[in-house]
Amino acid sequence: KKIITAGTVNSLVEGTYVITYSVTDVNGNTSEVTRTVNVVDTIAPTINLSSNDIFTNNNYVQSATINLNVNDLYNSLNYVKYAWTTTDTTPSSYNDYTYIENTDVNFTFTDNGTYYLHITASDASGNISNNKIGPFKIDNVDPIITIEPNGSIGYSISTNISANDSFSGIDKIYYA
Repeated sequence: KKIITAGTVNSLVEGTYVITYSVTDVNGNTSEVTRTVNVVDTIAPTINLSSNDIFTNNNYVQSATINLNVNDLYNSLNYVKYAWTTTDTTPSSYNDYTYIENTDVNFTFTDNGTYYLHITASDASGNISNNKIGPFKIDNVDPIITIEPNGSIGYSISTNISANDSFSGIDKIYYA
């Protein structure tokens, strides 16, 4: 009266599996039933983005390096795409990117301004994930120092010194 099972299901591999159950009673009568199991990928890829914490405090930096790792439970990535934007709104278009699954990749960005990195990934079953990281505030512009008046020194002089930085602002001004 023991039920015998034939066939297996691998829940990590998409496909159709047939399992057969059979039982025989003490008089030798046998009954058999088959079941079809379809393993379907309904889980979107996982996108992991990380960076150093210097940008999270609203600080300006000279470059931003972002680590990207994308993986899919069924190892069936269809595409990974990226977009740098100036807002955290999901972009309407992305750049193609050749990505090897489960491989860490670094993006480095040095253009002046405030940016977000958006990533979208799809697997072979059409499941899509989106993720973003930012803002990254990049400043590679030297500050400008202005001294007025500019000319010869007389008996008394009045000098105005100013400094300006169009991105991150001026931290300190030193006079020597």
